[in-house]
Amino acid sequence: MVKFAGSQARAIGAEIRKYRDSLGWTLEKLAEATDISRSTLSRIETGVRKAGVDEVASILTALSVTGSPKDRLINLAGAASGAWVGIGSGIAQQLSAISAYEAEAQGIYEFQVSVLPGLLQTAEYARVLISTSPLGSAERERAVFTRVGRQAVLTRPGLRRYSAFIDEAALRRRASGDPKMMATQLSHLITVGEGASKSVRVIPFSVGAYWGCEGAFTLYELGEDHNVVYQENQGSGVFIDDQSASVYKSVLENLDNVALDPSESRQLISTYLEQYENEV
Repeated sequence: MVKFAGSQARAIGAEIRKYRDSLGWTLEKLAEATDISRSTLSRIETGVRKAGVDEVASILTALSVTGSPKDRLINLAGAASGAWVGIGSGIAQQLSAISAYEAEAQGIYEFQVSVLPGLLQTAEYARVLISTSPLGSAERERAVFTRVGRQAVLTRPGLRRYSAFIDEAALRRRASGDPKMMATQLSHLITVGEGASKSVRVIPFSVGAYWGCEGAFTLYELGEDHNVVYQENQGSGVFIDDQSASVYKSVLENLDNVALDPSESRQLISTYLEQYENEV
């Protein structure tokens, strides 16, 4: 079984491959330009091996990557594992590491307290949330396009399981004053939850406080006993690997215990849906 170097290695590798692909370069051409072997470059791009600071600098120089993108990846290469790191230009850019995990995960488990999970957001709902950021209008639309585009992972054949746990507060919170938008969003939740190997579960207010209610996270199952957790906070994020991620597996088990079952969750979502529809 392949042993990956960790989330930072994957993030670095995914970005390097993105820049290489944008130039139409092969690994052989990059190897010639950097004096780093093709096999080493391949391991770096796939996250099997974390590139060192000097290697990242050499690769990015060869690929003509300059300025803040270059500085960010060099800093990431030198950062300690598990450190909070800036990802791209905040929510305006696709998170390369997240995309890599979504592309290979066998299971994805999301938990949200105050808003709905990104993989379940309609374009209108996402646009309202992103509009609260300081991004310009063009950047906001790119961010919406990116967020909605990532949802294609839910139909990927290799994804065996998707589960979303949502606090009732996220259903009650009006992202905007438009009840029609909220009704459409909740209808979408119900549709996704009825899909094969997918579930949307609600933790009702009646539960009170519960273990996990203090923070949202996403857990990716990448193989036997290999889990990665991602937490985001205002344009920065942290990946938690391996043994430390086991705590979040326990949190998910608790959420499974306190959440309504899929049928009860659909009923509660439908109740809010009807309320919004009645206001249209």
